[in-house]
Order: sequence, then structure tokens, then C-alpha cells
Amino acid sequence: GVPHPTPYLAGKSAEDFRRGVNFAVGGATALGPDFFESRGLKPFVPVSFTNQATWFKNVLQLLGSVHNRTRIMATSLFIVGEIGVNDYLVAFAGNTTVEEARAFVPHIVGAVRSVVTEVIAAGARTVLVPGMIPLGCEPQLLALYQSGDHDPASGCIKPLNNLAELHNRALNGMLRELRRAHPGTAILYADLYGAVADLIVSPRKYGTHNSHRLWSTQATD
Repeated sequence: GVPHPTPYLAGKSAEDFRRGVNFAVGGATALGPDFFESRGLKPFVPVSFTNQATWFKNVLQLLGSVHNRTRIMATSLFIVGEIGVNDYLVAFAGNTTVEEARAFVPHIVGAVRSVVTEVIAAGARTVLVPGMIPLGCEPQLLALYQSGDHDPASGCIKPLNNLAELHNRALNGMLRELRRAHPGTAILYADLYGAVADLIVSPRKYGTHNSHRLWSTQATD
């Protein structure tokens, strides 16, 4: 029954964002265009966490006094992500190897840390950070790496799922550090990897006999 938050670009006043604000943009990356261009890569859209952080600051200014902002921040739920999938997709579209993409992990996790730290500094007391999906089960990558090392149980690509697991371990490690630094803030991790992997391996539990079709549908929504 919770209403969808207003897309940032569709609102203009504090009243427009009274029930929340959504800064997400399809195809957006955690890392900025400079990071990719320095590696000969081109993002799908020119929007990253940097833009979204600026938009967040703009909304803060709409909320009036510092006291009012602090009150709203403390009673709001912040969801930072899920983000990072597009960073890896940009890399693979530019023929980056899975091994080379592993070097992206600390940069992406660092970008997440920066944004989480920023919302906490603004007064957030409840922050939810979703983890990475199983990349090796992503339809676009399954099509790209048809001859890859596939898991017989799921049909997913093992090296890509290993990359996603590496990402999630680094993300969890970073969140543990933030919890120690901000004991008054609830910093939560959402395990998207486990949820999606279970759906793919055990589709009948969720009312379907074709896990890849269901996953493809979810991935494009």
C-alpha cells in the first residue's frame, strides 16, 4: 500500500516529494563517465551517482529549515541501489574480460560508500543497501557469453556469478565499517543475489516452470 515515490525529474516543489523521491534513471551507473572514458568505455546514459547526489542536495534545499530537514531525514527510509549492474554491463559491452572487471569492484563499492555516508550526514537513520544480482543469470550476459562456463543446475555463467559474489562480499565489508562508524544508524543489507538465485534454481516454488523466462521478464521491468 506504500505509494511509489515521485521521480526526481517529475517534481518541482517540496509538496511533490511529500511521499518520497526516486532518483533512479534506467541505465545509470555508480561510476561517472570519466572513469569509463579513461578505459575506452562508453556508458549507456550520462547519469551516475554523482548526478543523483546533486539531485538529493537539491531536494534537501526544498525542505526548508535545517530542523525540518533533519526531522524528515530521521524518519525516512533511504534505499541506496541496487546499483553497479550497469557498470559491469558497460565494461562487458566494451570487451572487458571478467578478470579485468574485478578491478571495478572497489571503485563501485567506494561510490556506494560515498552516497551512504552523504545521506547519513544529512540525517538519515535507516539506510537499506541492496546487493548485486547474480550477474551470470542476467539475460543480456547469457546471450553474450553463450560458450562460457555454465552452472549445470541453474544454467548461469559461473565466472560472472563469482564476480557478483566478490562484489557483495566487498559491499558487506564496507557496510560493516559504516555500522561501526555510525552506531546510531540502521544500515541494512538486502540480499538480492540469494533471492534471484533461488527463483532461478527452484522456479516451481514461485509458480513457474520456466525460470529463465521469469527472470527475463523481471530484468526488463
